[in-house]
Amino acid sequence: MIAALALAMSGCASSSLGGGDASSGPGDTVKVMMFNSGQAATLDWSPAGTAVSTYVDAYLNPAGGVHGRQVELTVCDDQLDPNKAAACAQRAVTEGVVAVIGGMSINGNRFLPGIEAAGIPYVVTLPLSSADYTSPVSFPMQGGTVLNYSGAAAELVRKGCPDVGLLVNPIATSAALEDFARKGADAAGGRLVSTVAVPVGTTDMSAAFAKLKADGADCVVIGTVEQDFVNFANYSAQSGSPIPLSASTGGVPPQALKALSAEAVGQLELVGGSYGAGDRSIAEIQQYADLLSKTHPDAPIEDKGAAAWGTAAALFAAMASVEGDLTPAAIATALARHCPVGTEVYGPDVCFDAPATSNPSYRRTFNANLFVYEVGEDRSITLVAPPAAQPELLPT
Repeated sequence: MIAALALAMSGCASSSLGGGDASSGPGDTVKVMMFNSGQAATLDWSPAGTAVSTYVDAYLNPAGGVHGRQVELTVCDDQLDPNKAAACAQRAVTEGVVAVIGGMSINGNRFLPGIEAAGIPYVVTLPLSSADYTSPVSFPMQGGTVLNYSGAAAELVRKGCPDVGLLVNPIATSAALEDFARKGADAAGGRLVSTVAVPVGTTDMSAAFAKLKADGADCVVIGTVEQDFVNFANYSAQSGSPIPLSASTGGVPPQALKALSAEAVGQLELVGGSYGAGDRSIAEIQQYADLLSKTHPDAPIEDKGAAAWGTAAALFAAMASVEGDLTPAAIATALARHCPVGTEVYGPDVCFDAPATSNPSYRRTFNANLFVYEVGEDRSITLVAPPAAQPELLPT
């Protein structure tokens, strides 16, 4: 999971391909920022930043950029630090950035106010904060944690487990995850019977497992940091009474799957909001894998990177549709009108023209496509069925 959710603000990476005012005429560069939580103690979303940099440097700019203008990309990493997130926003405004690509950050509430005041659109791969779901400049590519944890609980119920438990870390987002899991279980005809919080870094999961079972949980949605996910799944598998488990693809990278026992893999399914890196039938994901292998041969080809590649494709498709100057306002208007959004990575019929729920707290949720995966013995993930829109799992 994205749980508590390698560059300090003082060392933001920059892929610069020329100078000039970002709102000036053809022939100059146009400035875009990639905002992300890359390498941090509990989570590594740096593959998203690498993917977007590769998209710009190895694909977009060699093909002519946008309207003949090279894209100057700055990658700003908040390292899960809210103060660094606010500094990234200030930098975006000061440097004349016309749009921001978001990877993953729990600090949207500190980042978005700064760029919202400047009217800079923010196309985000994985929405997490309340501002991601409410800011008028936010364009989330997927339902994010709202849909993933509701969907994880719903899928367990649909597969014959009506009494669902939830394992979380004791952090600020835990209450929201509980609400999402309860919504999903209820929507599928089941119920959430237990929520257990374990400190980050818990190695002995016996007490948590026993508590969930004692409360009547016959299956569990895991919403913890990666290592706690591994520890719980492996404990369940060797407990003598293993139970079905579900988690979000966004928080279970390949290294976490590789750390699972064969027995744990057999009890696990994953849900998410986009196609995975192994779905090479999607042309953009094949392109991502090919260009990343060519330009960064040692970099892992991950779901986070594949999703961020799709986010970049959506933003730059909208920018290419702008007639006239590439201003933040013109790009925001193009995003709202460019339907579908210009990428297949997030499933069919994704548009930013109408919200998927009437709940004002999630009014910027546009995509209700849910992807369900099974995990193979080789730890690869395979889509169980084509993604389907499930707005009934969103808060109403």
